Amino acid sequence: MAPEGLSFSTADSSVAPEISLLFSQAIAYSLGTAKPVVPDSQFVDKLRRRLDAPGTVVVVGKRGDTCVACCFGQPLRLADGQVSEVEAHLSLVAVAPSYWGQGYGTVLMQFAEESFEVAGYIRAQLHVLQANTRARNLYERCGWSFLGAGEPHEDGPQVVYGKQFAAGPQPSEGSAIGAC
Repeated sequence: MAPEGLSFSTADSSVAPEISLLFSQAIAYSLGTAKPVVPDSQFVDKLRRRLDAPGTVVVVGKRGDTCVACCFGQPLRLADGQVSEVEAHLSLVAVAPSYWGQGYGTVLMQFAEESFEVAGYIRAQLHVLQANTRARNLYERCGWSFLGAGEPHEDGPQVVYGKQFAAGPQPSEGSAIGAC
């Protein structure tokens, strides 16, 4: 059940400025750095291209007209370079810091998983910084399984989580890990 006043929906690339700012503010808050007040235009352009890619599912959570939670999933690029038609890669998971600890992340993940299933995905993976224990705890509470080490990232080591949405084998530690 969503917290009172919070509604979720799927969206398109028109939300790129909103979700890029939300994500940037959440990252800045978690790192203790200055919070941006306008979206970075280069990040918005890059994000818009990603959101326009075929098979992408964009999820936003709003309180009134304000975006307070977001994420998106798109076809997972497998280790061999092929793009999966049934596996998604979950990216840009963010909740406005003023709503942390109030269940928004859990409801965001639930709505995203349901939206991915509707889009035909049966499982998904995500990469998260190893040191981001807040996010890792959320993913584990939501039933995501640790799969192993991720690819190098400029902000530090990453780990990969996976989750099965539909009937089929559960991802397990050491299973094939796709790339972002």
